Parts: sequence; structure tokens; C-alpha cells
Amino acid sequence: MKNKLPLALMAYVLSIASLNAAEIVIEAGAAGTSSTGNWYRATGATMPYNGNKGLYTLVGGAIETYTFSTVIPETTQYTVEVYNSCYTPRSQQVIHQITHADGTDTQLIGQDCNLDPLVGQWRTLGTYQFNVGDTGTLVIDTTNSNNRYVGATAVRFIYTASTSGNTLPVISTASTAITVIEGATVQVTATVQDAEDGDITTSLQWSALGQTGSGGIFSIAAASSDFAISLTVTDTNGETSTEIINVTVQPITGAPQNTAVLYDFDCTSPLEPLAGFTTNNANALPRVGMRCGRYVAELINNAVNITLHYNTVQGRLDAVYLEFPFRVIARNLGVAPMNNPTAMHQPTGSAYNFVGLQVHEQNLTGLNSAHVVVGQRGGITNTIEGKMTRNGRSIVTDLGRNILPSGRADIMVVGQTDGTLTVYWQRPNTSGDSQNDNWTAYQIGNTNPPGTLPGAQPVWGSGVYVGIITYAQGTNGVPFMGVMDSFEIVE
Repeated sequence: MKNKLPLALMAYVLSIASLNAAEIVIEAGAAGTSSTGNWYRATGATMPYNGNKGLYTLVGGAIETYTFSTVIPETTQYTVEVYNSCYTPRSQQVIHQITHADGTDTQLIGQDCNLDPLVGQWRTLGTYQFNVGDTGTLVIDTTNSNNRYVGATAVRFIYTASTSGNTLPVISTASTAITVIEGATVQVTATVQDAEDGDITTSLQWSALGQTGSGGIFSIAAASSDFAISLTVTDTNGETSTEIINVTVQPITGAPQNTAVLYDFDCTSPLEPLAGFTTNNANALPRVGMRCGRYVAELINNAVNITLHYNTVQGRLDAVYLEFPFRVIARNLGVAPMNNPTAMHQPTGSAYNFVGLQVHEQNLTGLNSAHVVVGQRGGITNTIEGKMTRNGRSIVTDLGRNILPSGRADIMVVGQTDGTLTVYWQRPNTSGDSQNDNWTAYQIGNTNPPGTLPGAQPVWGSGVYVGIITYAQGTNGVPFMGVMDSFEIVE
């Protein structure tokens, strides 16, 4: 039987964070930790860390989080690891979100002692860049947990301590993984900051496919296969940093050859109905149409979550029936304030407001779908959410807070010949020239292969409906508009 004494009333103090030569360890209950909701001592757990059995929470109602944080002592690469004590039952689907110098990384981790072989051991979540003076964090989040018990025990940051007193230069790029079409021009940018030398971007050296360059911009034509772009810089003290940008190339050979169908949205006023789409559950969101060159969905009422797309609940879908293979591209989609389609919607506090693409089984009343949407997910603003729903059960992840500084994105969903889906995103390409696309595969850390969504993929059959959804969960942030500039299909 677990002791359910609230954390605030604990009669003892767990060990504080300890700093070794190349290791920072933060234990649950120590300095550098904080939480939302109620967390209790895991007295029934085994395999403690340093005598610390950790804490647990009961999932239900409000989302509970547990945060481990530390001030970063040096600018360098840190390997982030998590330790979970042993207990059954615990969730096998626990969000772990790491905030680092290049953004956030989110992974789904198992914690059940009988199911996960890494319980009672340090589990590596990845290696990330952190800058001196920043606060590095790992947040354990109970959202979409598949068991009511979630634990938190310890986290550590492992790094190589500098012996010279000189810090490594820091290379910053927009992304370390991009996707392009064969033959497209790949243009990437980077900056370099060094604690001793300042901005040394001009010293940056590039190489890829036998070509080289220097400075902050590098361009190269994509060949027919995947390749890597290498970035290297050395400061005046001889310290060298490197970065790799992996480029995934989609070959033209074997790609669908049918003529593309572009669904432009005529500039009309007032709101005019969409043309060429099949609509399901129109009453859930009646104010959908086209206005001034874009798709517009005015969500002004979400009573009883009528617009929601989750598990067995299905809001409005405006879609086109497609057979595999296909490629669908949505441009410049995002959530906007009412009557201000170019602005960014910024609700206060936690809100679930989205617009994006959905793939739905041929039976529109069925419970199998997948979607990629842009908006705010709880307290995570300007993110992209990906989800699979199979037989009414959903698995959800998102790319992280402010991955889209403007609150807008382009989304591409590729339906492969075998019925699998591959998903890509980019910050909006408003040039109108697809050769300037710079696609990145949807991926949450190492929890899924590049371009795949979380959860079990449905068995689609020979074809699916692919279309546009705008929806909310709850009423915070309502009213708002879902907007999109264009919707393009290649069958």
C-alpha cells in the first residue's frame, strides 16, 4: 500500500542535486525540481536510485507534470538520462520532454517494472546542445498516459568538462534533419557563437557531396539519394565543434506521375462554401468556407466538445477521396483570431485549438484516422501535433513549444503504395516555388522512425479520405479561425 502523504507534508528531505566533474544528477524531491498536481512518496517501489524510491502521481482530471531542472555550467553537448524506480502497474506511455539550446525533444517512455527492461537503470534520452547559464529541463508529463500511475525518480546530464577553461563554439542551425525532392536546391543557414571570440560565423566550414563552402549560408543540389551536410568550426584557442545536417531525398523515379490538383480558395465575401470536397459532420462546425484566397473555418461554439477529433469523437471533416499512392500538401495553415486571418492566435493559459490535415478510413463513420495539425496543445504554444487513431484509440505527440515562431506551417502527407503514411513539415514557403521547399520529417526524438506518427497505423484498404479539420477541446481560446492558403493533391 502506497503512502499518499502529499509531497508538501513529507517529513524528510531527499538528497539534493549533486554536481560531479562531468555529471549533474537531480533526484525527485531535491532542489531543482518542481511539479504540478499531487505527487506522493513511492514507498512501495523497488530499485531506488541512491536510496531514493522517487515519487508517483495518480493520473486523472488535470494534467500533472514533474520537472527536473539545472543551470548549465558549460556550453557543450550533454547526454540526458532518466532513472525510473521499479513498480507495477505504471504507464508505458509517459511523455518526457527535454528543453535544450536548439528547442525541445519529446519522447514516450515506458515505466512499468514488468514490461520495461530499463526500469531500475539509467535510460539515455539523447545528446543535446546546452549553453552555459541556460536552464536545462526534463519534464515528465501525464498527458495521454495509458495507466493511472506515473513515476519520477531521477535525471542526470552527462558532459565532458573543459580542462582548458575555453568553451567550445556553438553552431546553431534551423534544423538538423530536412527532406527535399530529388534535384531541388538545398539552402541551409547557420550561425556560430563562441564565449571567448564572439560571433565567428565567417569561420564556419561546410561540406557535402564533394562540395565545400564557408560562412553562414550553403547551397547544394540534391542528388537521388540521402546525404549529409557537415559543418565544422574552430575557435582561436583551437577548440573545434561539428554539426551534421541529414538530408532525406525523395526520388522522382517511381513517384506518382499524375497531374497535381490544386484547390485554390477563391477570394469571396462573405464566406462561400468549399468546392470539390466531401463533408462529414457539417453541423459540428457550420461556418466553413473560403474567403480572400484561403480556407477559413470560424469556430465560435464548442459546447460539449462538438468540434473535437479524439478517439470516438469526430468533428467536421472536408475531404477528398484518394487511392494510394498520393501526396497532399497544405500551405500556410494555422490558427488565427476572428476576422484577422494573418495574425497569430494567442489564448491565455491552456488551450487546445487546431487546424490541419486528417487521413480518414473510407467509412466516414468509422473510428480509424490520422492527423497532423497546427496550433496550441495545452500549455504548448505554436506546435505541430501528430496522431494515429486505430479503432477509436488515439496516441498523440507534438513537436514542442514554439517550433513555429509565426504559428504557421506547411504540412505534407505522403501515402505510400503499401498504405503507410509519411509526414513532413516546414515553416511556410510563401515564394510559390516548390523548389524552395525545405521539408523536415515529423519525428519525436528517437521514439518513431522519421516521418511516422505515434501509435498503431490503421489498415486503410485501397483508399482514404484526406482533408481539412479545424477543432478545439474545451472552450478556452474560443472563438478562433482555422486558416489555410492552399490544398494540393498528387494522386
